[in-house]
This record gives sequence, structure tokens and C-alpha cells, in this order.
Amino acid sequence: MVSQGQADLASPDLRAYSPGVETPGLYAVVTPTVHRFSSYWRNMNRTSIRVVLGLTLSLLLISAAHFSLSTAVASAAATSSTTSSSSTSTTTVVSNAEAAFQSPQRGCGMYLSGPTTYPRSIGHCTIMWIGDSLGEDMSWGMVKEIAKYPEVNLVLNGKSSTGLANTPYYSWPLHLRSMLATSHPHLLIVGIGGNDGQSLQADGHVYRFGTPEWKVAYAHQVSIVVHEALAAHAMVLWVGLPIMQPWGYWQKIQTLNGIYRQVVTSIPGARYLDTWNVLSHPSGVFASSAPVNGVLSQIRSADGIHMWPKGEAVIATYIVRYIDATYNMPFVPQENAVITK
Repeated sequence: MVSQGQADLASPDLRAYSPGVETPGLYAVVTPTVHRFSSYWRNMNRTSIRVVLGLTLSLLLISAAHFSLSTAVASAAATSSTTSSSSTSTTTVVSNAEAAFQSPQRGCGMYLSGPTTYPRSIGHCTIMWIGDSLGEDMSWGMVKEIAKYPEVNLVLNGKSSTGLANTPYYSWPLHLRSMLATSHPHLLIVGIGGNDGQSLQADGHVYRFGTPEWKVAYAHQVSIVVHEALAAHAMVLWVGLPIMQPWGYWQKIQTLNGIYRQVVTSIPGARYLDTWNVLSHPSGVFASSAPVNGVLSQIRSADGIHMWPKGEAVIATYIVRYIDATYNMPFVPQENAVITK
């Protein structure tokens, strides 16, 4: 069943001794000695005095350095202990979060593999798909591939020309909350990024695409989407974008896919699916057409970005097989479209 969703180190401050310049602290220490052996000191030349004072200052500096080093070592040991404790705590939290999805939930047989194996059954599941026009291409392929499973409600919430960069135009984190509250999906599939090779506006700042600041801000947007879904008890499958033809665009999509992979794979309950080579030529380059199930077919549109129906079917078959293997769903793709290489 398919339903159309609503898309809208510091050192001590010690002054170095300079000949002919008074050093008050050292003078206070030396003064009693000067009164006691005044005749002796008057017979010494200035060079000898400088040597004595220089040695004294050196001893002080050595003592200070030793103290600083001891403090640093102690601090490092304490930090190491804290880091180790924090790492153990983080690992525990991660394990608990993943475990929450390792059994069937809310009447749906979908679950992530864990210590316990459950019977493979579909039950009644809701899968929500969000994304831009590229995501829509892939979601339309999904409609055909799972058409024979009426117990699966596929909610399509794609919106063309959107993304995670141009938030003033359309904020996915904002709209996603209401979508999740309305549909209560067991699995959220995300296919997005086609319009995100641009500057990003966040927190009153504009970050230029590809800069370190941009990557941090964009990764944060990705993280928000994933965590919103997990908070709504939905697992997340983030589908990376396939190979593109325009060279500049190709490079931008690679950057975006790298961020998706890094962020999503670090979050328990979320999975990243790489589709870069699914529609490529066997040599790894872009292909506008390919033999699908033995028949030469157009798989990409003239812009070298979007997909034709046969390309949508190939991507969808790949996704359905992944869901079958990863979420223990007994899915068999309807068209089962593959590129015969």
C-alpha cells in the first residue's frame, strides 16, 4: 500500500636576568650575603658577579621546569583516566540504543540483527521515504518493487528542490517532526542531497560549500534528521546518491555521500547504503544506458543526474534486497531489476 505523505601548556612568567639590570627578587636573597662579606664582594669584578647570579637564576628555572613537568604528567594521567571512563560509558549507551531495535516493534516484523533471532515475517509495517527529486526517483521504484506486499504501508513524503542546506526555503528537520507524528513509521528511508551543493545558512551564519565550517554545519543537519526519527522509534536507512555525469556535480555528491556515511554509521539504529556504483558502467564510470535483465535500457535522464524508470527499478531492487538482509524482512523485489554486467 502506498500513501502520499504531506511534503511541505603555559610556562611560569620569569624574567631573564640581563647584566646591568636589577632583579629585585634575587637582590633580596643576595643582600644579607653582601653585608656579611662586603670587603670580599668589593674586590670581585663585575664579571664574577654576573656568573654567580646567572647560575642562581638557572637553578631557579630548572626547579620551575621540573615542577611544571610534574604537573603536566599528573594532569595527563588524570585526563587519561577520565577519557577511559567516558569511553566505557559511551560504549554502554551505544549498545543500549542499538539493542532497542534488535527485536520486532509495534506489530512489524522488521528488526536489526542481534543476539536473538526471530521468525521472519512482515506483519504490518510503515516505511516512510523523504527526500528531494532524486529521492523521489528512487521511491517511485520502491512502489513497484514492494507492490505485492499490501501489509506494508509506503508513505512518500518527497519534495522536489529541497535539501538540508537551504533551510530558509524548506527545513526538513522542522517538517519531519509532524510527518513522524502523523505516520509513526517503523523505518525512515532518506534519499536527499541533490540540491545541497550550495552555501548553508545556520544559526545566523552563511557557510560556503565544502569549507570545514560548512561540513560541520551540514553534518549537524544530517544528525538532527536521524535523531528525530530514532526519537520517534523509527529505524533509519540513509541511501547515498548514485554516480553522476557532470564533473563538478559529481565531486559535490561525493562530498555529500562522505558526510552521510560518516554521520549515519556513527549512530546506533541507523544504517547507510552506498549506491554509487549501482548504476555505473562495469569500469566504474557513468552510464546513461545499460542492459537491465539482459535488455539494453535507458537508466538515466539527459541531465546525467536523474533516473529513468529502469534506473529507478534497479536502485529500488538494490534497496529492497538490503532491507531483506539488514532488517530481516522477507522481501522479494517484484521486478527484480539488475544490470547484467
